[in-house]
Amino acid sequence: MGNCHTVGPNEALVVSGGCCGSDEKQYVYGGWAWAWWCITDTQRVSLEVLTILCRCENVETSEGVPLYVTGVAQVKIMTEKELLAVACEQFLGKNVQDVKNVVLQTLEGHLRSILGTLTVEQIYQDRDQFAKLVREVAAPDVGRMGIEILSFTIKDVYDKVDYLSSLGKTQIAAVQRDADIGVAEAERDAGIREAECKKEMLDVKFMADTKIADSKRAFELQKAAFTEEVNIKTAEAQLAYELQSAREQQKIRQEEIEIEVVERKKQIEVEEKEVARMEKELMATVKQPAEAEAYRIQQIAEGEKVKQILLAQAEAEKIRKIGEAEAFVIEAVGMAEAEGLKLKAEALQKYGEAAQLALVLDALPEIAAKVSAPLSKVDEIVILNGEKGSTMSDVNRFLAEVPASVRAITGVDLTKALLSSPRCPGQDIIVYWSRWSGRSSALGRILGVPIRRSGSSSALSNLLGIPAEAPPAPLGQHPPPVATDKEEQKRLLENRPDQPQNPKVLRIAIIGAPNAGKSTLSNQLLGRKVFPVSKKVHTTRCKARGVITHQDTQLIILDTPGLTSPLKAKRHNLDEAMLTDPWDSMKHADLVLVLVDVSDHWTRNSLSKEVLKCLSQFPHIPSVLVLNKVDILKKKFLLLEITTELTEGIVNGKKLEVKSTLKQDSRIHITRASPLESKVLRSAFGQEKNQAQEGSGLDRSSDVGAAGTGEAQRAEHHGPEDLKHKKGWPHFQEIFMLAALRGEEVDTLKRYLLMQAKPGSWEFHSDVLTSQSPQEICDNIIREKILEYLPLEVPYGVTQVTEIWEEGECGELLIVQSLLVPRESHKRMLIGRGGKVISRIAQEAGQDLMNTFLCDVRLKLRVEVKG
Repeated sequence: MGNCHTVGPNEALVVSGGCCGSDEKQYVYGGWAWAWWCITDTQRVSLEVLTILCRCENVETSEGVPLYVTGVAQVKIMTEKELLAVACEQFLGKNVQDVKNVVLQTLEGHLRSILGTLTVEQIYQDRDQFAKLVREVAAPDVGRMGIEILSFTIKDVYDKVDYLSSLGKTQIAAVQRDADIGVAEAERDAGIREAECKKEMLDVKFMADTKIADSKRAFELQKAAFTEEVNIKTAEAQLAYELQSAREQQKIRQEEIEIEVVERKKQIEVEEKEVARMEKELMATVKQPAEAEAYRIQQIAEGEKVKQILLAQAEAEKIRKIGEAEAFVIEAVGMAEAEGLKLKAEALQKYGEAAQLALVLDALPEIAAKVSAPLSKVDEIVILNGEKGSTMSDVNRFLAEVPASVRAITGVDLTKALLSSPRCPGQDIIVYWSRWSGRSSALGRILGVPIRRSGSSSALSNLLGIPAEAPPAPLGQHPPPVATDKEEQKRLLENRPDQPQNPKVLRIAIIGAPNAGKSTLSNQLLGRKVFPVSKKVHTTRCKARGVITHQDTQLIILDTPGLTSPLKAKRHNLDEAMLTDPWDSMKHADLVLVLVDVSDHWTRNSLSKEVLKCLSQFPHIPSVLVLNKVDILKKKFLLLEITTELTEGIVNGKKLEVKSTLKQDSRIHITRASPLESKVLRSAFGQEKNQAQEGSGLDRSSDVGAAGTGEAQRAEHHGPEDLKHKKGWPHFQEIFMLAALRGEEVDTLKRYLLMQAKPGSWEFHSDVLTSQSPQEICDNIIREKILEYLPLEVPYGVTQVTEIWEEGECGELLIVQSLLVPRESHKRMLIGRGGKVISRIAQEAGQDLMNTFLCDVRLKLRVEVKG
């Protein structure tokens, strides 16, 4: 058996081998051939035209003048059977570049040899003859390789000793001389002719002016005669008009007198009716309200009496219950304290030195508080140091002496006790989480690791022997502004991306419940405000893209509306895009950030069903959990419980277990998979590949069971019934805790995202910040302010119409926009008392637009009722 191979007209197929040891070869181009399996071999060779650029630099001619010659040759492999066989023997198996190199060397050799036999004038004046000579000399050698020279042309001939430019200087000087003489003679003749023409023009002009004056005089005389006749007729008509007008005025006055008589009669009747109406009004507005007010006051007094009686009875019962509860609490506290003292005494007796060490460690914070109490009354502390001294190193040296001081006071060696404490391989490591101030990573908050400062080691680092860590590197320059012109922004989006040498790209979808802070986080990552942000839900109405370009990496942020159910969308009359855009963004994402608002105690302990459904639909996309608004959460220890519930206790294959005995003492158990990972404490304090890992809440070195990270952690697809009772997602790769509004830990997340980028071509030019047009950004920012300052559903009915968008006289951007509201009451609410609300919206929106476009913006808003 075998295969049928076909080739196009631009390549040849070589079939070799066959039955019974045949050495016959078959050459086919633009056709087909049959090849037997195992006993025949097929190879292809290109018949396309090859363009070869020949350069000969600093080659001396027959007169010794060094020239630089550049030529272009078009060659191809010939299709005659004998020549094709020769070409296949020499070039079969080589790529196109190898063939080009062989032909290039041959052509350049002949070109150099021919240059040495000609003069400069022969080469420069007759290039075609020179090129023809090269083709004739080189064709036989190239033909013996089975290659045909289709064309050879001289592209450029030049030298660096000004020989060629010197050849034309004499002729150029002669031509310039003749040109100057011709110009002078032409100017002379033109001047003479111009003077003669001016004389003739003035003669004709004066004759025409004379005729115009005669015609004008006759016109004025005739006009005066006509005016006289018109005035006479006008005076006669005016007198007739005044006479007739007086007659008509007399008739009108008679009619007016009759009308006044009728009006007086009707006025008397109206006054009589008004007297009767006022009598009834007094009865309704004075007498009856007074009787009703008296009855109301009587009923209020009786109700107040009953209220005071019931309040007194309730207060008495309350005091009695509080007394009983306080007595019970005092009894329970006393019993608990007694039991605690008893257990403490037993523990001290049983564990000896370890118990003493625990007591010393527990007492250290109290000792430090007592020692530092006088410092609370000090407003400022100035530390003086020598020229070579370092304040941070002095502080660290002082903290490093703490173990020696504790040993002198208590007799306990803290360093020896910490280093000599036994730990079995694979044993659980219990790490305490303390409320240390300062900005630290999510892992630092969970494990109690303080932030590193400018490369100096902390006191805890000195005690544990952890090396110092360098500060994070800055994330580059300020982001580019958004173009103010729609066409300019369109050109930027259509421009071909300026690809670096090794480009990397990452598409990031940010999903979450409405008002979780997705747009705020997107703006912080971009470094400039391009997405609308407000406290009301559904501020983002459709998906938009933001672009972060840092060195050779491009991050594409897919900002989406909050995930909502079709039932809620129908109830609130939301656009279809608010349902479909988050799902469309997930289809194009390389990484998904799931944003959770930890300040909302109603929703923070579980992911919404829509988010779980979205994650389950795309289980192959890596996901990262981002806990937002941690600065608002007062009880920070709850972050551990929230993390465990949202991840179902598993992050990146590592099982987490949080146990809380007291609210001030939460601890996290990290279950290890093998004894080889006993050094997790050291890696958790900053021995990652770079500082971007410091912002995550996990250690990439450990998995559940024997599974690894990355492809081994494949999330399984869950159906609707599986998601019904789920609260979290066990396939998150990382956890970040941040405050997007204040920008805390956003840079840490940004570094992590930059590190996750994969090799790939950029989609946008580096000057692009967002895919939105400038008008869309303006509409969104104004709508954001309207959502902030108008109550309830009022802002959702406002329609925006841009009337003017142009550049002002001083280069500022002038924007005039009309806000159309459905009701007159909405118009008054939007304008505010004295125009305060609409002016505040315009001022704040204009400031945001200036920060986005980086230019002066004059924003004018007009409010109208929809017609």
